[in-house]
Order: sequence, then C-alpha cells, then structure tokens
Amino acid sequence: MPVARRVLGESNAITLGMRRNYAQTLCTDPSATLDDVREAVTILEDTGRTARRVLGSAHPLTTAIEDHLRNARAALRAREPVPPEKLCFDPAVGFTGPPVNFPRGGEEQAERPSF
Repeated sequence: MPVARRVLGESNAITLGMRRNYAQTLCTDPSATLDDVREAVTILEDTGRTARRVLGSAHPLTTAIEDHLRNARAALRAREPVPPEKLCFDPAVGFTGPPVNFPRGGEEQAERPSF
C-alpha cells in the first residue's frame, strides 16, 4: 500500500479503496487483536475524511467507507472492556450492559431489550 499511496497519491480512489479493504480485513480477521481493530477504525476515519473531501459524501466509495467505519466502531466497542461506570445505560453510547429492573410487588419483571 505504501507504493500505491506514493505513486497514485493519498486522494486517489484506488488508494482509498485499498485502504478501506485493508481496514475491513483487519477488522474481520478472526485472529485480529484489539490493536488491529483500533488501527482499522483509525484508517477508516482518515480515509473517510479524505473520501468526503475528494469524492463527496454521496459517492459510493465514501458511503461504503462510512458503513465499514460504523461496523468497525461496533466491533471495537464489543471487544473493549466496559468500564464499571458505564455498565447500564449511557446516553452517549447507548445500552452497554444488562438492564437493572427491580420489579415492584405484584409486577412481573420487564423484558430485556433485544438488539
């Protein structure tokens, strides 16, 4: 990839597509480490910014990069340890742990949300 970046340039659609593919491979590899997934997110963030600037937000490559970035961030959230203070509902991130429902007398316990 360094050769493509040097020869074609950072902003070339082929280079952007190669970086997207590399990040996707890093993220979906079953033996990927947490650092690999973090690297994939970083690559996709950088590539997404460049694609939006060069190709526009409606371009298919830009939207594909943004989709992969959402998936990579979700994979990262799923693999990172959850700090104790975020173990229920955090408005900034959403549902991060089991719900705490204490039924009152005579009430049935609420169902867990399904994702």
